[in-house]
Amino acid sequence: MNIYEKVQTMRCELQSKNIRKSGENKFAGYSYFELADILPLINDLMKDHKVSSEISFSPETCTLKIINAEKPDEIMSFACPMAKALLKGCHEVQNLGASITYIRRYLYLNAFEIVENEIVDAQKPLSDNTPARKQEKKPDTIGDAAKREEINSLMTEVYGEDYSAELEKISGFQGSNGWVNGKKSIDELKGKWLEATLNKVRKEVEEVTGRAIE
Repeated sequence: MNIYEKVQTMRCELQSKNIRKSGENKFAGYSYFELADILPLINDLMKDHKVSSEISFSPETCTLKIINAEKPDEIMSFACPMAKALLKGCHEVQNLGASITYIRRYLYLNAFEIVENEIVDAQKPLSDNTPARKQEKKPDTIGDAAKREEINSLMTEVYGEDYSAELEKISGFQGSNGWVNGKKSIDELKGKWLEATLNKVRKEVEEVTGRAIE
């Protein structure tokens, strides 16, 4: 088989493995694949199909090459822009390591067409008994959804997908039953708690990244 046939065969075999997601973003309410969930299975498949992989990094671009070990001139390439992780309290080498780990994961997800839920899928759906038109008439609900999405986006940018501990520290809310009076996720935040959390997250990201958030 040529490299394209081998990669497609591996994709089909991988999707039948029923891979479990070990990563969990408790505050945004969704699970995700960690590199350790997928790479051992991918390595076994590449060994079986006589394929190898190689990742290279430059200041601008990261590239994953899937190489046919039986015909090394046959190569499939997958690339993405390089991005920096900005983990608070970590030095430059630790941030570089975090960036490499995340980008490796995204490259393998792309190359082997491993599907993850969109972040917006984690938001609470409309009730089956609630007409969509009636829901649209509640501007506070729409505003809350936008605020939650912004919190998730900003925190993911700076701390990665599992930012629960950092968000708890940033928010500073500690109720009698736990974080924000027992709230367990962004979806449960409303009113003043949601607004205050968003403002603190914006300030935190501005301090860490050095850019103004409008």
